[in-house]
Amino acid sequence: MWTQPSYPAPLDRTVEFLRRTQHEEGYWDEPPEILEFNPPPWMVPGNYANQLWLTSAVCCKLLELGREDDVRFDAALDFLRSGLEGDGFPVFLHTHWMGLYIFRCLNEQTDLDREIARGCASRLIEDLSNDAVDPIDVTAIAHAAFRSGAKDVFDVAFPVVVGNQATDGGWTTGYGDNHRPQSTIEAMHLAAARRL
Repeated sequence: MWTQPSYPAPLDRTVEFLRRTQHEEGYWDEPPEILEFNPPPWMVPGNYANQLWLTSAVCCKLLELGREDDVRFDAALDFLRSGLEGDGFPVFLHTHWMGLYIFRCLNEQTDLDREIARGCASRLIEDLSNDAVDPIDVTAIAHAAFRSGAKDVFDVAFPVVVGNQATDGGWTTGYGDNHRPQSTIEAMHLAAARRL
């Protein structure tokens, strides 16, 4: 979320929904009813790795919006901390750039929080250096690094963002042409924010 909404009611309702649907253990999960619609693997409820990435996504957005006090944010952080395996999180690269932002931007960081942020940064730099990241995800990584002040990650990611621009001026993505406008807008927004 890059801008604060001028009309807060939809955001307030969203935050209230998140407050009501947060599990006792601190995480968020997809509703079981979604199984009726054959969801992609990353949206299957009850999967621990999916719960970690979804919880990291929710925490990331709430933190960006300054709305973390509206949910049991500490419980969500504890859930994420417990998901650390070695230097990172299981399965999804997405959890790492969201984790980078979350654990670098906390007002009061623990040693574990700093360790998690360093582990996320290392994983992101490694994958970026191996050219193993979709262009739209490279932009998301660069954005998280820029917003959280992770210069080491940003310095690797941003040149890749620039290099991913296609000859027609837009940014492609392996997620399909329907995501090209999003990919392009996010890259342009990042470039503009960097110039400010």
